[in-house]
Amino acid sequence: MSWHNLLEEDILFNNNNKNFMPRANKIRFKDFVMQCLTSQSYFHHTSPMIYPTYYCTGILHLLGEGITKATRKYIKSLQVEKCGFAETTGETAWLDKTYMAVQMCIWHDIEIDYKTDLIDFIQSFQNQDGGFGSISHESSNLQATYQSVFILDLLLSRPKRVDSCIKWVEKHPNSRDLLSSAYFQIIKQVLTGNKSNGHINPKTWKEMYYIDRAGLTYTDTEIPSNIIDCTLEDKYYIAYLLKKSKNLHKYKTPLRQTIHNHEFHHGGYCTQNDISIISNGFMYHSTFLNDILTTSQQESFCKWLMSVKSHGGWGSRPKQTPYHEYTVTSLTSLKLTGKQTYCDDIDQLSTQELKNALSCPAKNNYYVLRTIKNYLERCILMDIKPIESARIVRTILSYYLGSGFGGRIPYLYATFWGIRALYLIEGYQQCLKRLHMNKLNRIRHECINWIKACQNNDGGFGMIPGVPSNIQSTYCAYYSLWMLGSETKNKEAGLSWLISLQQPDGGFAGSQDMSSEMLHSLYTISSLKILDSK
Repeated sequence: MSWHNLLEEDILFNNNNKNFMPRANKIRFKDFVMQCLTSQSYFHHTSPMIYPTYYCTGILHLLGEGITKATRKYIKSLQVEKCGFAETTGETAWLDKTYMAVQMCIWHDIEIDYKTDLIDFIQSFQNQDGGFGSISHESSNLQATYQSVFILDLLLSRPKRVDSCIKWVEKHPNSRDLLSSAYFQIIKQVLTGNKSNGHINPKTWKEMYYIDRAGLTYTDTEIPSNIIDCTLEDKYYIAYLLKKSKNLHKYKTPLRQTIHNHEFHHGGYCTQNDISIISNGFMYHSTFLNDILTTSQQESFCKWLMSVKSHGGWGSRPKQTPYHEYTVTSLTSLKLTGKQTYCDDIDQLSTQELKNALSCPAKNNYYVLRTIKNYLERCILMDIKPIESARIVRTILSYYLGSGFGGRIPYLYATFWGIRALYLIEGYQQCLKRLHMNKLNRIRHECINWIKACQNNDGGFGMIPGVPSNIQSTYCAYYSLWMLGSETKNKEAGLSWLISLQQPDGGFAGSQDMSSEMLHSLYTISSLKILDSK
């Protein structure tokens, strides 16, 4: 049994046409690639991210200091209109990122656009039981409820059904998990104004921080003698507690040094020395489509990639706990160089992750659809037989909403995962020449119409109809339309918009005036190649 024909036919798994980019743009991109390629054969390029920006701007707020105009601009660039804020400029909005971004805006007096629409959007995810879900996890859950209530409070608003939200919280018994207990207490405090009583012994700085915000008392822990050795996240929590104890002034110098070390010259903050596995995989895929690297450079990269593999696959960073998204990205890189990779440990972890997703009782469309998509991609990349094909198809279709895929509403990321998974599983069935019901063909017309409704006049796509174009959604849309066999509309506008994302250094960014991202290079270059084929 072999799935090779399906991959050989995939437009993003061959580089037969190397001239889909204008020559000048390709030369500039090659310059960017060479800037990122290290002597150790992997790629490295720093760019701002919401997590370090959140903690660094939080520390500055605690120190009573402001942020630069460039960082203010970066934070505003993360907003996806009413849908919230993204992890980086040009990507899909998520609730946890919105929670961080709204907090930064309040700290530093940054105006939030579409505030009324954003409030309505957050309020719309309150369920009948009183709790909140999100676009990626529609059933009520603690994290989404905590973040939604807190966002609404920061925006001087409340859930539409406050009493039912309080009842939902009260139905959940206090958890042995200190953080969960603190979240429950904070929700009740925000909604009722009543502080909690009790004494808790936290084990981490994060627990101390949230326990304090919940109004609970705790046993103090000695401040580290060398705060500079703590993680960036812990530095923020420690700074908060130091300010409460009026001892923050003693640590201003090392904390300011932290800010300086993480500051990005174009605004925002970054993690300076981390090597991202997924960024490396995306960057390598981009160079493959353009046929930029020499055979020797490709071999060196793959040798490095195998050297940082952990038991079970690849994590977000070298030799960290494996996770399906990073493993499939790495396997893709190996496949593109013609290396046939099969590892029992990867197969075992992949199968267990699929079983967990298929048995997931909560309506977590993000986790389930992405896990299924990645499981099937790993099967085809390692040329192994997928298990429970019929159950996989039923589970995928349970997230189909009559137009696109998602939870309460369809959005492009989930729609891409659903279409990609059906495309792969039905390709496997056709490979075996089995009779099967062509589910993808049945939903094809409705999906195509909904995806095209997400396209804007500039040629790009938003995560849902009526919101601005972003490169992540545009990639998902064009790739999905290709798998569905559909022509694209506004092709010239799309080409112009994609090319406009190229920066002076040759890389591509999520918007015209932001910094280059290795991740966004693949989104842009893949979209250009798909458009060129139409």
